[in-house]
Amino acid sequence: MDVNLTRRGFLQATAGTAALSLFNLSACGPGEKIRGNDASSLLTRISYSDLDDIYVKKWTWDRVVKGTHFANCGYQRCAWNVYVKNDIVWHEEQVANYEQTNPDVPDFNPRGCQKGGCVSDRMYDQSRLKVPLKRIGERGDGKWKRVSWEQALSEISEKFVDAMISEKDGPGSIYWDLGSSSSNGCHGLGLTRSALALDTPILENTSEMGDHMPGVTTTTGKLSFTNSMDDLHYSDLILIWGGNPNYTHIPNAHFIYEARYNGAYIVTLAPDFNPSSIHADEWVPVNIGSDAALALSMAQVIVEEKLYKPDFMAEQTDMPLLVRLDTEEFLRESDMRTGGAEDVFYVFDSAANKVVEAPRRSLDLEAIAPALEGTFEVETREGMMAVTTVFERTKAHLGDYRPEQTTGITGVPAKTVRNLARRIANARACSNISQTNFSKFYHGMEMERSILLVFALAGQFGRRGAGYNAIPMLSLSGVDPLNVASGKYSPKIGIALMTAQKMPEIIKLKMAGYSDEMMLYHFAREEYARGGTIASALLYYQHGGLKERYGDAKRWDPDLDREFAEYLEEAVANGWQFVPEKAPRVFFSVGGNTFRRVRGYDKLIEHMLPKLDLLVTFELRMSNTALYSDYVLPAAGYYEREDIAWSSALVPFSHISTAAVDPVGESKTDWAFHCLLMKKIQETAIARGITTYTDRHGAELHRGQSSGATPGDAGAVHQSERHRLGRTQGERLRAVQ
Repeated sequence: MDVNLTRRGFLQATAGTAALSLFNLSACGPGEKIRGNDASSLLTRISYSDLDDIYVKKWTWDRVVKGTHFANCGYQRCAWNVYVKNDIVWHEEQVANYEQTNPDVPDFNPRGCQKGGCVSDRMYDQSRLKVPLKRIGERGDGKWKRVSWEQALSEISEKFVDAMISEKDGPGSIYWDLGSSSSNGCHGLGLTRSALALDTPILENTSEMGDHMPGVTTTTGKLSFTNSMDDLHYSDLILIWGGNPNYTHIPNAHFIYEARYNGAYIVTLAPDFNPSSIHADEWVPVNIGSDAALALSMAQVIVEEKLYKPDFMAEQTDMPLLVRLDTEEFLRESDMRTGGAEDVFYVFDSAANKVVEAPRRSLDLEAIAPALEGTFEVETREGMMAVTTVFERTKAHLGDYRPEQTTGITGVPAKTVRNLARRIANARACSNISQTNFSKFYHGMEMERSILLVFALAGQFGRRGAGYNAIPMLSLSGVDPLNVASGKYSPKIGIALMTAQKMPEIIKLKMAGYSDEMMLYHFAREEYARGGTIASALLYYQHGGLKERYGDAKRWDPDLDREFAEYLEEAVANGWQFVPEKAPRVFFSVGGNTFRRVRGYDKLIEHMLPKLDLLVTFELRMSNTALYSDYVLPAAGYYEREDIAWSSALVPFSHISTAAVDPVGESKTDWAFHCLLMKKIQETAIARGITTYTDRHGAELHRGQSSGATPGDAGAVHQSERHRLGRTQGERLRAVQ
């Protein structure tokens, strides 16, 4: 393949399309001739006469670059070799050089799937955006005019500044929809820093998409809760319940079957005879949406036949905690004495024969022997009170879920339920593979919690080969502190100053027994309360036309005591949720596809879109959202930027991607786009004599001096950071109130 074909010529000749067959390389359809410039005619001389040309003759390339993929593979992450010739990515291949992490278990080779293997094709197909476009027709008509980046950013910044200084709208009317295709690594800093520095909210859409596993987070209190996949080799029972790993977990699926060679028994619980069901030792067909009933019936068998693990339950679960019989709430320190805490709970110590405070700093029970069963009398500030244990209440609840009672709901025979419950309880180490299946269901939280109950009763946590695998996302890029650190100083100094500012609160939390992870969640909740991130579903409920659909919840669930709006009002009143007051005026879709992803997006187009002054899409391709946008800006692809992909706890490796080629056409990286936009916003503000704006919490912010080399360079940004980060905790809370 010795033809002097340049990258530019290739792109011109193919109009961004690379169609490779075994016998011809061309951009033509069947029976067509290639016409046009010299670059086009070059393609006719690149051909393969027979299979030997591919499989026998040596491939040639200019260089091999390491790459990975950033979207739609939250359960894996894979390393690829990206082959480049004449500045074109011709193809990619899996890298099978993962080091052995443990000689007792299989290694992580190979990793990759057909989705990653087609990225080079997607780079050059006809949907790829290569130049900035401005809408010239009605939204959605598909009529565009090519413009320069300078013109696009100048016009965007004018409307951006208009919204920023508007007394009615302000920064709270500018929203960033962070899509799953955007970078979570170094390039993601462009978006997050720009948004937080200017006090413009980022939409958190994980729960809207149903990727959040609410049952796991509420039950375990953790955002990352999984073993690594090679841990399956220690399992003797593997449940595939809530996922289809053979189809969507491809780089990790081999661990399941290597565990089978090691003696593991594999059970797939799914409504369909899917690719994972086909290869299981046992398939349990369960009716769609009835997984919670199936899990509770298994739990009932484990309790009825006393197959549960009392020592594990007493130490590792809330089963021994005491519950008031009158209010059916936990017995708390506030019940025992005036001014007592709301988060201090009690157990009945069988060794001391009295009610004692449950350990908080550690799960180590030491000399305490918590009772799992029984009813007790306790002296409270209201007098004598009857209390019982969580386990007693659980047993009573499970009485309605005998396998014979649930068969009509689940479609699973009682014998099958009992056999599987016994198998789980008696397994040396049982593991469950789940994905984001249940999160998509109305009662998905209860499905996950019910399965976790089965695992807790059976003591299937905390040792090799045992556990419920869920929520694998980890961020390893290390850029997170830079989102909010002052841009006036170097990154190290900025982060150090921010840490010093928070140190008194950190010490206070540490003294209260908070772990590092708990403190991270604490500060994340504070940021959520301040509106740094906003639940996208609540924005679309309030301002996107979805209220009429959400508000009809009792029609679909007649068992609800109240309508959805009443539940939401209670959540807002108690500070559990925050509905954005400001309607969107400027909306950026960055690495996502809002008008396709959102359930009920037709209502967004009908209600929210007409009210927008500006809709901007920064994307790889002409998506459905791009079609309705005012400006469409071309984004660099995975092989066109250097970045660190957000990782997964399922895999003990971090994956980087190095720039194999320059971005196609006029595409720009996420970092470059945000730097250029922030610079243009600053220029626009200076040209219009604007030196102040008011943030969402009523503080007037002033333009400061520019320094450093981050999107925070915009003068207004530095002063914004000083004002926001300079407030005390009390001031921040008052601003939220």
